[in-house]
Amino acid sequence: MMDEFKKVFEGLKKEGVLGLALVDKKGNVIKSDLPSDVHDETFGMMSATIIGASCRANPKLSKGGVERSIVHSKKGNIIISNTSGGLILSVLVDESQDTKALTEKIDKAANEIMKIA
Repeated sequence: MMDEFKKVFEGLKKEGVLGLALVDKKGNVIKSDLPSDVHDETFGMMSATIIGASCRANPKLSKGGVERSIVHSKKGNIIISNTSGGLILSVLVDESQDTKALTEKIDKAANEIMKIA
């Protein structure tokens, strides 16, 4: 199973992704491929906290289920996607990449991961 995850992760990294992690709703890292300066456990907890807060806030706004949360910054972005199986795929993206174009590829990768998990 880990080899299959690795193949999906490598596919995304070819698209300009700097790093990514698959985490559960509690923030436990299941699998990651993050830059050496990013602490896996901290990144996992942060991802779960952000998507969890988004999911709690969104029903109050009557906007439906949360598919993803995006954190934009000057040096890059973090795209945090819910998967159908209750896992979170969190992706670090270089600032030069088109976030909108990548979301479709990330969604596809999330679907592939759910078939593996």
